[in-house]
Amino acid sequence: MRGTRHLAERSLALGWPAWGMPVLLFLHIAATSAIWILREVLPYAIAARLSGPIFGPASIVALGGAWLAWRRIAICAPEVPGLLRIRLAIFAIIGNTFSQALIFFIEGIEKRHFEHFDEWNFDWPNKGRLQLWFELLESVLSDRGLAWIAYFAVACFLGFLLFEVLIAFSSFSLIPRKARNVFWNISDVVITALFVFALWALPFTPAPDQKDITLPAIALSIAALFALRASVRFLPHVFNRLENGPFELMVASRMLRAKKSGFLTLIGGLSILAVSFSSCTLVTTLSVMGGFRSDLQKKIIGHHAHVLIDRSYGTFPNWKAIAEKVSKLPGVLGTSPFLRGEVMITSATESPSAAELRGIIPEAFAKTSSLPQCLRSGSLSELEHPLNSKVQKQLHKSFFKIDAQEKDASIQNDEKKAKIMKEVEHLIGEAQESELPGLLIGQELARSLRIHVGDEVTVIAPSGELGPTGLVPRIRPFRIAGVFYTGMFEYDMKSAYTLLPVAQELFQTGNEASGIEVRVEDEAHAEQVAERIRKVLGDGDLRIRSWAEVNRNLFGALELEKLAMFITLGIAILVAGFCIFAALILMVQEKGQEVAILKAMGACNQSIAKIFLWQGLIVGIIGASSGLGLGYVVCFAAEHLKFIRLNPEVYYIDRLPVNVDPTEFALVGVSALVVCAVATLYPALLGSRLQPVDKLRQAG
Repeated sequence: MRGTRHLAERSLALGWPAWGMPVLLFLHIAATSAIWILREVLPYAIAARLSGPIFGPASIVALGGAWLAWRRIAICAPEVPGLLRIRLAIFAIIGNTFSQALIFFIEGIEKRHFEHFDEWNFDWPNKGRLQLWFELLESVLSDRGLAWIAYFAVACFLGFLLFEVLIAFSSFSLIPRKARNVFWNISDVVITALFVFALWALPFTPAPDQKDITLPAIALSIAALFALRASVRFLPHVFNRLENGPFELMVASRMLRAKKSGFLTLIGGLSILAVSFSSCTLVTTLSVMGGFRSDLQKKIIGHHAHVLIDRSYGTFPNWKAIAEKVSKLPGVLGTSPFLRGEVMITSATESPSAAELRGIIPEAFAKTSSLPQCLRSGSLSELEHPLNSKVQKQLHKSFFKIDAQEKDASIQNDEKKAKIMKEVEHLIGEAQESELPGLLIGQELARSLRIHVGDEVTVIAPSGELGPTGLVPRIRPFRIAGVFYTGMFEYDMKSAYTLLPVAQELFQTGNEASGIEVRVEDEAHAEQVAERIRKVLGDGDLRIRSWAEVNRNLFGALELEKLAMFITLGIAILVAGFCIFAALILMVQEKGQEVAILKAMGACNQSIAKIFLWQGLIVGIIGASSGLGLGYVVCFAAEHLKFIRLNPEVYYIDRLPVNVDPTEFALVGVSALVVCAVATLYPALLGSRLQPVDKLRQAG
């Protein structure tokens, strides 16, 4: 009797709470994610207090459910499906719980080091809270030689969390069908409601000056989840519509939906994933490269003229008349003459650095360049009257005395104010008497020379007068009037600006200029404006070039690099085509009997080939569309949410630039479809050559 009862218990199938493990896994993952998301979003003091009330009950429920599931599977027969997944789920829950407990235990022991974490985080705005938290934990344990504990705990936590997510999705099929349908219906209602709420109440793009991106990130996540769920929901309806189409399309869609062997289903799913991820990778990479090109183009156009008028060699004297003619043309916003030459700039502490010195007229230059907006210190107006840094400090001290006396109403300070103002006028007079010509330089050049605004530098022009010992270079002292930062290393390291008369005197060119920079209303039409200027100036020795022509080699190299990257990453789509090729070959072998029956009923070889061609195209359309959608989400998030941060000191940009081009997305989608279509040619030909008699004989 006892043996019979034991056999009856051993034959039990999985039931509650064993099949409830997927639900428990999802809840545990949600609780764990909530803990660390709160630590990233909220101040540390608040998030640390919330971690315990969330972690404690979630761990007790998860471990209790794991213990009940273990007791259930202990009485089930070994052949019951799902036992291995339940055991792995129990292992994942235990590992995740204890790895988190270890992290919180270490944090609790070193709690005194985290008391001022919020103030410390304020000093590092380009780093996330979790990154700073881990760096602080690592530094605290490094002092004791126990940094490996932090690495071990965090690595175990991330590994078990990922393992838990994979087991949760793979165990979802253990839930009874009715319960799964109820879950999906409820989730559809919730996701739709959240999406409607996001459209109505949440911003999808952050404002230009907005640093907090929490709300746009939530809105984007909800929209992506809604799009994914809507695609899965509507895919069966799409197949139903396809089955109402032509004969070949109907049979192809039914073959894709039909129950197949497990290996063939796996190969088919991998084919779709391969096309999807390869398309996503390709469009994301092209968008990032386009972003770098767009950022470079914006900087070049902003700091240089849209149209450049110069000579292939030397200078020209009639630049004033030319500037007046050009400025009257339609579409021209302003003109600015300049004189350029190669010089060496040296300071009192560093060796000389080579640079290109440009003489400009500040009023005209401000209309043709965005460089004045890039000044970190100083201004264009100080090119005419740069003051000594010591005098500036004395002026600040003097004005500070006046302000302090104005605040003290009990002192009759009119006479003192007048005396201080006389001192200020005297200092300004001394500064103007010892005044040197001003110089604007780039930030990298200023770092190289270790100089600041107000410091004195020496500019050496290589071409000079012939003396007894040979050519003597011209040397003149300058005072730094400003430091600019354009974000391009070559400009910030090799560019310097001074007044046009000063440059003419230094290079001894008289009243001549090297060229004229022209600013137009729309930089996209710069070539048309350049053509108008050519007609007005006639066929002389002057060159009139647009910004695209001046930087043709640079942008040509970028386009070539982009094409090479497209071809290189396009190989990933070819690999996806091989997956489709293998899947269709297996499909031909498995569905050989069905193909034989179709041929026996009158289907021709061309119709059979079209069936397999349609299968490959459907797989390609699903994979390419999902890949392009995922790529757009990734590009949108990288562009607006700025979750990929760069060190501006190294890359000259603080975020990853992204430029979404619909043409590139369409090109990638068409390329994926072409590859999928080509991959189906041989399997379609092989399927059309099947002999009905042989397959029907094998079936008999």
